[in-house]
Amino acid sequence: MGSLDLQYFRKILIEKRNEILRQIRNVKNVEMENSQKEANGDLSGYSFHLADQGSDSIERDRTYLTMQHDSHSLREIDNALDKIDDGSYGLCELCDSPIDPERLKYIPETSLCKDCKANQEGMKEKDNSYRFSPPSEMYEMNMMDDDFE
Repeated sequence: MGSLDLQYFRKILIEKRNEILRQIRNVKNVEMENSQKEANGDLSGYSFHLADQGSDSIERDRTYLTMQHDSHSLREIDNALDKIDDGSYGLCELCDSPIDPERLKYIPETSLCKDCKANQEGMKEKDNSYRFSPPSEMYEMNMMDDDFE
């Protein structure tokens, strides 16, 4: 990959990295604000109705998952920037084939070519299909329940 291409991808990766860091700072500022209100005894931001508490809990979970995703994205971006520095950017980590430049334009932090990513996703789907299937005893119990209806 030419040095102009590498500069282009470095610029995009740094912009994405900065945007994620801004989002993380914003979430931390909101959480800090809520913590300060709580420390001062201001409970006006808290819900006392069960349904509102459930909504608040869902919002906290969503924030936590977003932070996890952002953290994962930052690691991928940092790895891609390291690869630009060491000259291995644009090569698939699994098969060492060049990654299609069009794929890099859409997902500049990717470390896998399209085929290896598809294989990886296929393996995850197989793993998940076993993980979420009910145990056989549970299936048999459900079948017996149907007999009594």
